[in-house]
Amino acid sequence: MLPAANNNRTAVFLDLDGTILRRESQLHFLIRCFRLGLVNRPQAVKLILRYVLYVTSMVQDASSLRDQGFRLLKGQTVSLIQREIQNFLTSFTPEIRRGVASLLAFHRRAGHHPVLVTSAMEPLARQFGLYLEIDDVIATRLHIENGVYTGLYDLPSPWGAGKRLLVHDYCAIRGFSPAACFAYSDHYSDLPLLTYVGRPVAANPHRPLAKVAAINGWPVVDLEKPFSPPREYESFCLG
Repeated sequence: MLPAANNNRTAVFLDLDGTILRRESQLHFLIRCFRLGLVNRPQAVKLILRYVLYVTSMVQDASSLRDQGFRLLKGQTVSLIQREIQNFLTSFTPEIRRGVASLLAFHRRAGHHPVLVTSAMEPLARQFGLYLEIDDVIATRLHIENGVYTGLYDLPSPWGAGKRLLVHDYCAIRGFSPAACFAYSDHYSDLPLLTYVGRPVAANPHRPLAKVAAINGWPVVDLEKPFSPPREYESFCLG
């Protein structure tokens, strides 16, 4: 069990895609919209091809990839997208890693406050938050005019350095001490956040993040298994 001290100042920041989920929720939701004929098909095909290049490390620019994805929703009504998100969630919840429930239970028993932080669009992220009983969600806020998505979104967005900045603002508003907080992620793009909190954890990490975790002595967890605190947690949490 984690020490009781500072629990009221401890948040647990959880990445969504690749960490809680095995696959990318935003991409697969857009694929669903493509199949339903809700988005521009030629643009959607280009996006999917670019995503394949990204996951195979042939393309590094994730920012433009996300821009293209959000632009695909331009002109769609909020009510339609919300309805399709709810339908999508039903089919995609099996992608939640098996150890996530026990991970959340562990931190809740310790009095920690879970926060979902993801570059996925906010309405999609909030549905996963509801399913996981996580009230606080930091996600990409899309612009809406007259009930219709414009294809634009708020900056900074919760990706890379922007994720760190938004978490900084969240901690300042809510009174959490970053040094006492946890962050779980699978991807090296979250290094700005992982190095910002006092308790970074690599969860099912890609190779570049696994190397960084090994160099820094960060705990590494496999969320495909029921969660139990790694041996490093005792000194890690008391340090």
